[in-house]
Amino acid sequence: MVYERDFETRENTFDRRWRRVLTGIVAAVGAAVQGFVQWRRRHAAINALYALDDAMLKDIGLHRSQIVDAVYRTEQRGIARGRPNHEEAEVLEASTRTGDDRSRNDEADTERKAA
Repeated sequence: MVYERDFETRENTFDRRWRRVLTGIVAAVGAAVQGFVQWRRRHAAINALYALDDAMLKDIGLHRSQIVDAVYRTEQRGIARGRPNHEEAEVLEASTRTGDDRSRNDEADTERKAA
């Protein structure tokens, strides 16, 4: 009887150690995946902003030399507050629009301003 209890205690200790190890591994892999996803999202925004012409960049208040800084600054502010502010949201939205969406949204903005 004492032997069985001792064996169960060792087995439980071993299981707890492995659970901690596996939990740490899962957390590390999760952090790596999250970092990769954020990196891809940043570079997608940067590439989309570089695809805009200078006039469109001027409309959203950016110069081509400010694109990378604006994307990283927007991300840092969004992380600190939990979400980007209105101006930063416009930059992110503009960076993810395609050509057709951009013209449709510009028409809608013009109609809204006229009303």
